[in-house]
Amino acid sequence: MASYYINYNGVNLSNLVSVRTVETTVLPNRENHAITIWERPGSIYNSYRYGERDISITFLIRATAAEYRNNPRCMENKLNTLRNVFKVTEPKPLYLGDTTKYIYAVPEGEFKMSEIRYDCYECEIQFVCHNPEYYSASVKAGNNRASSTYGMRSGSNN
Repeated sequence: MASYYINYNGVNLSNLVSVRTVETTVLPNRENHAITIWERPGSIYNSYRYGERDISITFLIRATAAEYRNNPRCMENKLNTLRNVFKVTEPKPLYLGDTTKYIYAVPEGEFKMSEIRYDCYECEIQFVCHNPEYYSASVKAGNNRASSTYGMRSGSNN
């Protein structure tokens, strides 16, 4: 049942859930700041600040007929696994659809669940990302051979 790649808190959830929707913004909320000078009409642009990024995910949790036949409590076990993954005390890496980048997210609000039938639940969870930037999962080392200079030397390929 591999589907859309989702990994949170170090746990690959792709084989446990089937993602239906992922809602987020292209850019987080932007707040522009200006300076007002009494003697001058209007204001002067000073800076900006990005706010938090909100992410909403809806997904299905299903059990195959064989899983349900062998263990009628399998749906409760799957829900408990999700509860433990989402029960965090600080922002954790959230990978959405891409294994090469993540964003630090923490669940916010309720972890909603509605039973579609005895072997299928639809769930919704909201995340807030206080640091709205995505990070690369690959570690890149810098070249620090020229430690006595600041920046790159002209003509070098460092």
